[in-house]
Amino acid sequence: MKQAAAPLIFGLLLALAGIVLLASPLGVRLEENLGLALLFRLRGPVEPPGGIVIVNVDEESAERFGYPENPFKWPRDVHAELIDRLVDYGAAVIAFDVHFADAKDEDRRFAEAIRRAGNVILVQRLLRRQVTSEETEASPAYELEVLVSPTPVLSDSCQAMAPFPLPKVPVRVNQAWTFKNSMGSIPTLPVVVLQAGALNRNKHFFTCLEHTFPEEFSASTTPLSQIAEQKGLVEAMRQIRLKLVQSLSVPTGMSLLSESCNLMSTADMQFLRAMIKVYGEDHHVYVNFYGPPSTLPTISMHKLVLQDSAEVPALKAAIKDRVVFIGAARTSWSEQKDGFHTVYTRPDGLDLSGVEIAATVYANLRDGSFLKPLPFAASATILLAGALLVCLLTFPLSPLPAATALLVYGGTGLAAAWFLFANHAVWVPVVVPLALLPAAGYLTALIYKYLRSRRERRHMQKALELYLPDSVVEEISKDLDFVTSGDRMIYGACLLSDAENYTTLSERLGPEELSRVMKDYYGLLFGQVKEHGGTVTNMIGDSMFALWPSTEPKPELKVKACQAALGIIEVLQEFNQAHPEHALPTRIGLHSGYLLMGHIGAAGHYEYAPVGDIVNTASRIEGLNKRLRTRLLASEETVVEGEGFQKRLLGTFLLSGKSRPVTIYQICADGAFSTSIAPVYTELFPTALELFKARQWQQAEVTLARCLDLEPDDGPSRFYLELCRAYLRKPPATDWQGIIPVGK
Repeated sequence: MKQAAAPLIFGLLLALAGIVLLASPLGVRLEENLGLALLFRLRGPVEPPGGIVIVNVDEESAERFGYPENPFKWPRDVHAELIDRLVDYGAAVIAFDVHFADAKDEDRRFAEAIRRAGNVILVQRLLRRQVTSEETEASPAYELEVLVSPTPVLSDSCQAMAPFPLPKVPVRVNQAWTFKNSMGSIPTLPVVVLQAGALNRNKHFFTCLEHTFPEEFSASTTPLSQIAEQKGLVEAMRQIRLKLVQSLSVPTGMSLLSESCNLMSTADMQFLRAMIKVYGEDHHVYVNFYGPPSTLPTISMHKLVLQDSAEVPALKAAIKDRVVFIGAARTSWSEQKDGFHTVYTRPDGLDLSGVEIAATVYANLRDGSFLKPLPFAASATILLAGALLVCLLTFPLSPLPAATALLVYGGTGLAAAWFLFANHAVWVPVVVPLALLPAAGYLTALIYKYLRSRRERRHMQKALELYLPDSVVEEISKDLDFVTSGDRMIYGACLLSDAENYTTLSERLGPEELSRVMKDYYGLLFGQVKEHGGTVTNMIGDSMFALWPSTEPKPELKVKACQAALGIIEVLQEFNQAHPEHALPTRIGLHSGYLLMGHIGAAGHYEYAPVGDIVNTASRIEGLNKRLRTRLLASEETVVEGEGFQKRLLGTFLLSGKSRPVTIYQICADGAFSTSIAPVYTELFPTALELFKARQWQQAEVTLARCLDLEPDDGPSRFYLELCRAYLRKPPATDWQGIIPVGK
C-alpha cells in the first residue's frame, strides 16, 4: 500500500465503521446516554418558556390541608376547588397528571367543576399485562397494553383523556411519545393539551385544518368537528394523525396555509403550525429539558385553594391565559414518589417528576423547540469527513503532534455541536465522531506505523546485506529502492579507530605477515563491534569505521558504542602484550549525529558508505587523542550514563577545520576512578579545568602539577599545564569562553 494512499483508505474504512456503529443500537445508546448528557451539561439550564405553570400537589399542601401525604387519598373536593380557582384566574387549559381511578363520594362535585371549566384534560394510566396461554388460545404468552381511565363520572365530564407513558433508554428518559402507535396512534397527554389549547383559542381550528389539507379531509368524510363532538377529541386527533402522518403535502400545507387560516391571530397561527408539525412528525421526540427540578414556574396547590388575599393579584397574573399542569413535583429526594431519571437528575438523586416532564414536552411541541437529531445522511457525511481528516492528521505526524491536532479537532467539533445545540436545538452526534473516531484513527495510525517500521527494517536488512557482510543494520530504511536509487538519512553512534604503528609495521613486515597481523587485529575489533550490536561499514588500511544506526537518537545505542570502544582497548592491550613485536596501540574517537548512508563513487564503481559531518568530526576526535595522549575520546553527544564505563570531562575544543566547538570526554573502564590515582579524575583535574576556564592560570597550573605528581602519564593534565603556561605568557582575548582551538 502506497504511503500517500494509506490515510485515505484507512479513513474510508474508519468512516464506514463509524457509520455502522452510529446506526446500531449501541451507537444510539452511546450518543443518547453520553453525548446528549455532555451537550446538556455544556449548555446548562436555560430560561423556560412562558405560558406554562405547574400546580404542585406537594407535602406542604397536604400539611396545610390536613390531608395524608399520598395525594391519591385526598378528597376530591379540594381538586374541585382548585379547578374553580384556576377558571376564575383565566387558565387556558388545565391538565391533571394525577390519576383518579378509584371512585370517591366527592366525584360528582369534582365532575361538575370539570364540566363547568370545559378545558380540563385528565390523565390515563397505561398498564402492561402479561397474557398467558391459559387465558388465550394462542400458545405463547404475550404482553397486552391496557388503558385505565379515571372513574366514569370524571371521564364523562372532562374535555379529553390521554396517557403519558415515557420510554426509558435504558433507564434514563431522553424521549417522549407524541402518539402511541401500539395503541392505535392515540395522542399522549402533552399533544392533547396542545390540541385543546388550539381549540380553546379558535373554535374553527378543525375547519381551518380541513381547508389547509383538502385532499386528506375531503367533503365526503365526516367533519373533524363532528368526530370530536360525537367520539371525543382524542378520536378526532387520532384520525388527523392517521391522515397526515403519511401525507406528502404537509410541508406544502405548512407554507401555504389557506386564506381563512391567515385570518387567525399570530398566537393562533403558532398553535396551528405546531399542531400540523406534531401530526406530521415521527411518533416520538427528544425532550429539550430546560433544567433540573423546579426550573419550570411552580405554585404550591394550597396557595391557590387557601388563597391569601394579598397574593391574589400575583396568582392571577401567574395563571391567566396559561396552560396549567397539576401533579406532584417534589423538591427533595426523600419526598419523591413519581421521579424519572434524566440528564438533569440532581447529585442528591432528585429526579424530574412526571408532571414537569409533561409540561416540558408540551412547551417543546408548542414552540417547536424539541431536540432535532441531525439527519442520518448529514451525520454520515460528518463521519466521512471526520474520518478522513483524522487519518490525514495522524498518519503523517508523530504521536505527540498528532494527539495535539486531534485535541484541536475534537475541541472545534464539540464547540460547533454545542453552538447548534444551544442556539438551534440541533443534536449533532459527538461520542462517535469526536471521541471514538479520533481514538480509533490514532490507534490505527500507530499500528500502521509499527507494522510499516517492521517491514522497513526487514527491507533494510536485505538491502544492506548486499554491502555490509558482518551484521544486520536495523531501523534505517523506508524502502528497498535505496539500493539502486536512493540515499537514506539515519542517526548513528559512530566509532573511528586508528592504529599508531601501522606505517612502521608495514615497512618492517612482508605483505603476507602484515596481512596475517591485520586480520588478527581486525578480528579483535570486529568481534567487539558485533558483540555490542554495531556494524563495521568501512576499513582503510589501519582505520575502521563502525556504526550503531537507528531512525532516531537512542541512548542505548550510544552506551553500546562506548562499551564496544572500551572492549577494543581491553582486547588490544592483551594482544599487544602477547605480541610486542606486532603491537598496534590504537586511538578511538566516538561521535553521534545524523549522517547519510549513500552511494559513493563513479564510472561504474560505487561503495555504500556513511557520508556526513559526524564522520569527519569522529575522525578529528580520534586525532585529538594524539594531542591529549589518550586512547579513547567521545563527544558530549555520545556520552550517556551507562554500565561498564566512567567518564571525565576534558573541555571544549574547536577541532581542525570545524566552525562549531565540541565538548570532549575521556571514557574509562569501571574501576579507573577507584584506584590510588582516583583524585586526579574526580577532584584535582575537574578543579583545574574550572580554574582554567576562569582564567586563573597560576592556580590551575599548581593543581595540574599535583595531578602529574600522582599520575605522571596523565596526558590531559600535561596538555593543560602547557596551555596554562602559554596563556600566562600570552593570555587569550578578553571574550574567550574557554574553547581551545586545535590544529592538525
